[in-house]
Amino acid sequence: MWRVVFLVRRILTSLIALIFCLPVMAASPSGSGYIQHDSLECSGVKVELVSNCENEAVESDQAQAGLPVCTGQVIKIGGKETQREMQKVSQLTKSGKHIAMLSNVVVSMACINGSKGSLVSIGGYSGCGACPEWHGYYSMDGKLVNYVYSNSFRSFGSFGSRDELIEKFGVSKRDLVDESAFAQKVKYERP
Repeated sequence: MWRVVFLVRRILTSLIALIFCLPVMAASPSGSGYIQHDSLECSGVKVELVSNCENEAVESDQAQAGLPVCTGQVIKIGGKETQREMQKVSQLTKSGKHIAMLSNVVVSMACINGSKGSLVSIGGYSGCGACPEWHGYYSMDGKLVNYVYSNSFRSFGSFGSRDELIEKFGVSKRDLVDESAFAQKVKYERP
């Protein structure tokens, strides 16, 4: 009997500790950040971008000046989580701290409906005119089916082709090239 009482007490203590620790675990590493949720609906499926960012601004002489200081981003499509493979860079902030932040943050999301299926478009920006931009397309089951990571001078990586997207999903070339008219901009609390 005493074993059962001991076990119940231990479980209750663990649950209480977990309840009080969850908000702390969800906070940013430095405790001075915020978690931003952006969402849209695509063919009846919820698409969500969860960004973990700091209440900081990058010094103007740093490569990522003007970008929000985000340390992580998760894309959820119909509840399935995925992340872009994006390196982190150490940047000096206006408060004098060095923070390892994403080198490219999501700045736009869009739903592209084709005759054979829909795609989620994600656009990323690195902060300067010559810095690379990331543009990718996800299927409705959360798989990355195409991306290009490049600037005006060179490619930093790619996967799939736009012709394959047109064939497989029945989307138009125009929608893939100029989706700015219907893309949802991601606006962060801090630049």
